[in-house]
Amino acid sequence: MSSGARTSVEKVVEQFTAKGVRTVPLAVSHAFHSPLMEPMLSDFRQVAASINYAKPRIEIISNVTGAVAGAEIATADYWVKHVRAPVRFAAGMQALHSRGCDLRCTIRCSCARSAA
Repeated sequence: MSSGARTSVEKVVEQFTAKGVRTVPLAVSHAFHSPLMEPMLSDFRQVAASINYAKPRIEIISNVTGAVAGAEIATADYWVKHVRAPVRFAAGMQALHSRGCDLRCTIRCSCARSAA
């Protein structure tokens, strides 16, 4: 996955396309996990700091580290870093594989407004 300024991402897509690699753009509102998220981090930190977190009761593989998340996942700092940090998807899949997991589940929020 590539994220960042549109022109930079388009150059990456062109390079992959030239090599016969198919690309699919994701329908997202922002360039998550890129430097373009920097301007919102302060406001995001304020909101994240207002949440009461709890340590996970089951193992969760972190997209920030690609390893089992520890107590840090229950902090505002972790979630601020998550917005900006690259996704460590391959490392996360390896962590699952090393634990004998052969079934993976991705949970994704899809928020839609409905008329009241």
